[in-house]
Amino acid sequence: MRTLTLPITITLALALAVSPALLAGPALFAEDKKDEKPAETPKPIGEITLNGTTFTVALEGELKAGKEVEIKLTPKAGAALPAGTIRGWIGVESGKGSTKGKAHKEDDGVCVHCDAPDPIAADAKIWIELETDAGKAKAGLGIPK
Repeated sequence: MRTLTLPITITLALALAVSPALLAGPALFAEDKKDEKPAETPKPIGEITLNGTTFTVALEGELKAGKEVEIKLTPKAGAALPAGTIRGWIGVESGKGSTKGKAHKEDDGVCVHCDAPDPIAADAKIWIELETDAGKAKAGLGIPK
């Protein structure tokens, strides 16, 4: 009977020693990394000025109807970000029918995530609004073709 106890004990000990490695999941190999998308470079589309701060506006990726779009705003000439809330959307100036996104700090500026309408109207623009204690300021840029 003792001869069975030793192999079971060794098997159990090996199973316990190996199980954390199995729970960790497969390791990444060079072949797995091929499927990762390279980081996209924001494409500058113009400049806007809100309450005295000029921003370079760029799109990360392509603007597609019904899809999320990422709008990057970088203050020019090392200017500080203005105090207040920045929002962005695709559509008409009033924002009617659009999904507005609130900006968050990212790198040396801010980033707005919002959904593009489906369909995108021919006269739609990329709108950015800065809301401060003094009121709201907004500016729009034409959508790049």
